[in-house]
Amino acid sequence: MTGQLLREQQPARIEALVERGADVDCGALARAASEGDVDRTRALLALNADPNEGALHAACRAGSLDCVRALRQHGAEARRPDAKGRLPADAAAAAWRKVRRRRRRQGPSNETDDDEERRYRDVLRTLPAKPLHAQRQVGRRCKGLTLKGTRCLITSCTRNPAAAPLRKGERFCAHHACQACDFPGDEVAPARPVRTELTADQTLELLSTLAGVERPSSRERRRPATASPDIAELHSRRLNIEQRIVDATRQVRELQELGRVIAT
Repeated sequence: MTGQLLREQQPARIEALVERGADVDCGALARAASEGDVDRTRALLALNADPNEGALHAACRAGSLDCVRALRQHGAEARRPDAKGRLPADAAAAAWRKVRRRRRRQGPSNETDDDEERRYRDVLRTLPAKPLHAQRQVGRRCKGLTLKGTRCLITSCTRNPAAAPLRKGERFCAHHACQACDFPGDEVAPARPVRTELTADQTLELLSTLAGVERPSSRERRRPATASPDIAELHSRRLNIEQRIVDATRQVRELQELGRVIAT
C-alpha cells in the first residue's frame, strides 16, 4: 500500500490510501515535490505529512516555486540542513549551476532555458538568505604563554598541527607542552603583567644610579646648587623647560583673547 501511495497521482485516491493505513511519511511528499506536482504536495500536506523530511530540498532542486511556497506555508524550515549539511538554498543554487553549465555546453540559449533559470532565481528569492558568518567554534584553548608574555591563541578547532594535544584533552598545545610541569593541575599560566611607567623622581633616581652618582636627599633636592653637577644640570634644564611652557601658554591665551576681540 505504501508503494501504491508513492505512485498515486490523484489527491482523492491518496486520501483514501491514507485512511486505509498507508504511511503518509513514506517519502511520497518528497517525491511529489521533486516532480513539481503541486496538487499532490498540497494533498499530502493536508493529511499531516511532515514537510521537514527532505521535501523542501527536493522542491528546490526541481525549481518548483509553487511547491516551495506550499511547504513553507505548512511549516517547512528553510534553515534545516539535510544529511550532508546542505540547506535548501544550497540545493537550489547547485541545480541552477547545473543548468548554466549545460547551457554553456549546448551553445546559445532559448526561451526554455531562460524560463528554467528564472524558476531557480524565483525559488532562491523566496528562501531566507544564508548568514554571512557561521557560528564560530572556539573549542579548548591552550593555557600557555608565548615568548612575548601573551596568551596562546591556538585552540582545538584550528588547523594548526600544534593543536593535536588539545584535541586529545591536553591543556597545552605542542608549542607550549613544556609549560605543563610549571603549571600542574588546572592552574593557568599568569598573563603578562601590566606595564607601569616610572615617575619623574623614579626616572631621576634610575639615571643617577646608572651614572654612579649618589642620589641627593630630600633637603638637597630643594637646593640644586649644592647637588652634584649632573643632577644640578638636569634640574636647571627642567626649570628652563617649565618656564618655556609657561611662556608659550601665556602667548596662546593672548592670541585667543585677541581672536575673540576681532570676532566681536
